[in-house]
Amino acid sequence: MNSSAFRTPAVLIVALILVVETLVLLGLSGFLIYQLVVDTPDSIASAIGLVLIAMATSAWIGVTTLGFVQGRAFARGSALVWQVLQGAVGLASNQGLFARPDIASGLLVPALLALALLLFSPSVSKHLGTARDAD
Repeated sequence: MNSSAFRTPAVLIVALILVVETLVLLGLSGFLIYQLVVDTPDSIASAIGLVLIAMATSAWIGVTTLGFVQGRAFARGSALVWQVLQGAVGLASNQGLFARPDIASGLLVPALLALALLLFSPSVSKHLGTARDAD
């Protein structure tokens, strides 16, 4: 990892987005565990499955965030996949009978910003060691 590349605005913005997403997912996992303990779910198997999926996703994004901060190249692909999935949920949140534009924009704006920076920012490529030399 190049320490001067880490201080660029693009890298800091992507790192901040990933950290916030990780914290939100951890909070969601904790809330789902709380709900599982306090409430009686209609389907215990579905509730446990949802908790496990939320915890696995939290771990995945946590590892991705740590890898990005450390400048590991694998973090780019992992973060890109997550941002695409998050964007898809954001688009779906803005459609249908129970559309929630507030949730949709809260998911889409950071996902699109992170996608743009991960794909097109030379400083992010340099930070992750994926920049191609012109030599």
